[in-house]
Amino acid sequence: MKRILFYDDGSGFGGHSISAIDAVKYLLENTNLKVGFMFYQGNQRLYDRLTLLVREFKYLELYPIEFKAARFRNLGALLSFPVVAKIAQTISIIKPDVVIVVQGTIELSSLGLLAAKKANLKAISFIPLTQSLSLMQGKLSKLRDFINLHFYKLPDAFITTSAQAKYNLVQQGVKSKISVVYYGPDLRVWHRQERNISRQKYGIDNSDYVVALVARIELKHKGHDFLITSMAKYASKLENIKLLVVGDGSDEEKLQKLIQTSGLSERVKIIPWGNDLSYIYSAIDMLVIPSRLEGLPLVMLEAMYYGLPIVASSIDGMLEILPQEWLFQFGDSEAAIETLLRVKNSDNTEYLLNHKKRIMTEFNLDEFGKNFYKTLCEAQIDTKD
Repeated sequence: MKRILFYDDGSGFGGHSISAIDAVKYLLENTNLKVGFMFYQGNQRLYDRLTLLVREFKYLELYPIEFKAARFRNLGALLSFPVVAKIAQTISIIKPDVVIVVQGTIELSSLGLLAAKKANLKAISFIPLTQSLSLMQGKLSKLRDFINLHFYKLPDAFITTSAQAKYNLVQQGVKSKISVVYYGPDLRVWHRQERNISRQKYGIDNSDYVVALVARIELKHKGHDFLITSMAKYASKLENIKLLVVGDGSDEEKLQKLIQTSGLSERVKIIPWGNDLSYIYSAIDMLVIPSRLEGLPLVMLEAMYYGLPIVASSIDGMLEILPQEWLFQFGDSEAAIETLLRVKNSDNTEYLLNHKKRIMTEFNLDEFGKNFYKTLCEAQIDTKD
């Protein structure tokens, strides 16, 4: 294996994008592989991050394309014969030994799966979210889940990020090799900032207990609406708790209206996503992850590094990593608020020290990169004709 190509035609930028960039960085620093990245040219945040990498590693090859995933990505991909043919032609010219298709879900970058197969190249799906779309109650979810059964058959191998995600893939009928590779923060770039300065930066009073939700603002996925309605319902119990929502996304306007109508404007503040979250983690007291579905949230691992308690819905990577006392059933507002209050008032020292140790030894960029590269090599051997 001498040349690999990452492929991501999504217009959004989330944890799966960040972890893919981290994988690229590790491979460039520690292997002799020639690495390329094909991406939708309209994804400005992804382009900016890749451009920074090119400045550091001038031999990283970028291939911007004009195509992006359709609204109903799987159905749109199946019907996009000319587009798939053009992408396949471009990939064939690059001549990678393997195409790593960066997929938040199986629908994302599904054009890349089809193009790699049309070009008769090995395709590895790098995918953290493997649940049925019916769980999100989206439009045409049952039809899309049915179509996705076809896409789950296309990759020659899968790299996913939690044991639950691997289990879900098996339930989807996947027969290809599935490897679990845990990722985590780059310990070289994360630093604790001075707490008072960090709080002043975001206008946080020292008497406030600040809980942060750090995620794309996509209500059906990340559960912002569930958290806000839960806080409104039990507002009398919240005392000095304030919520800091960090992020942006397609549902930001809906969230703003929900905050206002719920009477939480004085308790909830939204700030835009930034490249350096160290001041956020240094300013807050707790992270909350109220997601309807997840993979292995990078923000959870970052919060573990910063010694923060994390209250989360009892699913996927959170269920696998966090103590049971910190978890609640999604949809149960009373349980969510009671868990938040219990963790706030508990001595979490033992858990926090153990989490920091696991970040230093298991969940970090170096371990992720080594295991990612090892998995690539094994998958390439296992899938040779």
